[in-house]
Amino acid sequence: MVGVKICGITNLKDALLAAEAGANAVGFILAPSPRRISCVTVEEIAKRLPPFVLRVGVITPEADRGWIDLFAAGVLDLIQIHGDPQLPEWAPPARMIRAVPVRSGSDFLADQDLSRRRCRALLLDTYKPGYHGGTGETFDWREVSRYKKYNLPVILAGGLRADNVQTALDLAAPSGVDVGSGVESAPGRKDPVKVNRFIQAVRSWEKKRRGNADATG
Repeated sequence: MVGVKICGITNLKDALLAAEAGANAVGFILAPSPRRISCVTVEEIAKRLPPFVLRVGVITPEADRGWIDLFAAGVLDLIQIHGDPQLPEWAPPARMIRAVPVRSGSDFLADQDLSRRRCRALLLDTYKPGYHGGTGETFDWREVSRYKKYNLPVILAGGLRADNVQTALDLAAPSGVDVGSGVESAPGRKDPVKVNRFIQAVRSWEKKRRGNADATG
């Protein structure tokens, strides 16, 4: 199953909307952003979410260090890392998602020490100077194939919407997809129709793929 993360959650209503629509995870941005949320609000929302919806803290070097307490207490299940923030030594790699800015013909990880940057998955997002992510812009999804060599699950982000996610899935075949602005009515405010359409588009793609596999099997 393709995992779906609804990112940039700023309030309980939108968090519950995402969960009820079938999202596997919700993302809380704890760094400078129009969708930034306080650690106090994250804790309040997290307590109200269903147990099988993952709670992901999104951090950059400028993030509120309060995320460490939330993570240590189990309020956050996973941490999505943009840039190179300072991480506590005890933080388990299995609970870290490494965000990778993608630009054509350039392998971001090629010159990096992967043993030092062990993680649970790679999140591939659009490269844009001055941004850690959240540009709302797509990149060439065929570039994803270059990152499969790291033998890590790949999560696709950047400019996804209900009307393009199936094409992205066809070209990239990721383990998961991450959407924020593509399901909003305004920054930090999720649109129920867009959220439901996005998740339905992903599940429809999966159903079609299973049908094709059954037909050829």
